[in-house]
Amino acid sequence: MTRDGGKTWTNLTKNLPNLPPWGSIRSIEPSRYDPATAYLTVDFHQVNNRDPFAYKTSDYGKTWRLITSGIPRSMLSYVHCIREDPVRRGLLYLGTENAIYVSFNDGRCGSRSRTTCPTHRSTG
Repeated sequence: MTRDGGKTWTNLTKNLPNLPPWGSIRSIEPSRYDPATAYLTVDFHQVNNRDPFAYKTSDYGKTWRLITSGIPRSMLSYVHCIREDPVRRGLLYLGTENAIYVSFNDGRCGSRSRTTCPTHRSTG
């Protein structure tokens, strides 16, 4: 992370709890509402770990919290992207390999979006 336009960088990897090795960062979403807040998704399906990994920080990356409560584990639950709603603070959208999930409380819990869309890959 950088807070000075790229002059210096801080590696935040060690601050992510329960992060297995060999994941790929799929998305980083800075909050439009709070400069200290960001969201991060990590994909491990290449090493056959298909659990969802999405994190939130509210202190410029010093600490991170896993925000995948409510997302069922399956062969297709690995996360591709997370987006913050442009109008409603606390509304998040999370895209996995086969579904879109929504959280109305800033990631404290999520549920599958109830739309008429078929099951599909969500890549941001």
